Amino acid sequence: MEHAAASGNQLHAARFDGPRLQLAAGDSRDPWCFTLLVWQTLIASADDDGQVLDALTLAGHLLFAQGQPASAAACYERVMAWEPDSVDPVLLARLAQFYAGNASHQRAKELSLLLVKALPCASAWLGVGVASLALQQWQDAEKSLTVRRCLVFRMF
Repeated sequence: MEHAAASGNQLHAARFDGPRLQLAAGDSRDPWCFTLLVWQTLIASADDDGQVLDALTLAGHLLFAQGQPASAAACYERVMAWEPDSVDPVLLARLAQFYAGNASHQRAKELSLLLVKALPCASAWLGVGVASLALQQWQDAEKSLTVRRCLVFRMF
């Protein structure tokens, strides 16, 4: 791993052996850059798989919050490849949102269905319904949007 070199107030690109993330030079006082560098260091130095997965998940959340959804998706996909059955529902929701926004509707639907299993809520069913509509799978869309509507109206 190459560590970030500080020169003045600039942080140079930091890389780690994971989903090839790269930070552009930025202000070292920027808490996002600093926090992301900390998580990248933790990922590279983690002792066991659990620590690596937690660090990758949190790095993905930071990247997502920073407005870098493609880099966040790379972290999330790495977590999904490692342990697909016990994934954070927030990770699933953000990854499904990323793929839906990039017109990968089949992947968005798969992830939304995993989210429904992990957290059967109205927004998860909406993701399944919207992806099904985009794929022109009318019966699946109708079923999932009906379930969503029932869940929404049950809240009131």
